[in-house]
Amino acid sequence: MVKKLSFRAVVVIGNENGQVGLGVGKADDVVMAITKAITDARRSIIKIFLTKTKTLPHVITGRFGACEVFIKPASQGTGVILVVQSEQY
Repeated sequence: MVKKLSFRAVVVIGNENGQVGLGVGKADDVVMAITKAITDARRSIIKIFLTKTKTLPHVITGRFGACEVFIKPASQGTGVILVVQSEQY
C-alpha cells in the first residue's frame, strides 16, 4: 500500500494598511499549495481597525482546534506582529 503525499500551506497576506487575508491551500507539491493558499487569502481579505501608529488597539487571541493565534499591539514603528502556535499530538 502506497500513501499519496500532499502538502498544506497556510498564508497570511496584508497591505500594511488595515487589510489582511488568510488562506489555506493543499496540493501534491509545495509550490502549488502556496499558490492555492495565496489565491484563497486574496479572496478572504477583511478590513481591520488600526491605530494612528499602524498597530492593533488591543490584544486579540483566537483558538480553533489545536491552533492558537495571539496578536498583540506592537511598539511604534514595528507594525503588526503575528505569533502562531500549533500543538501536534
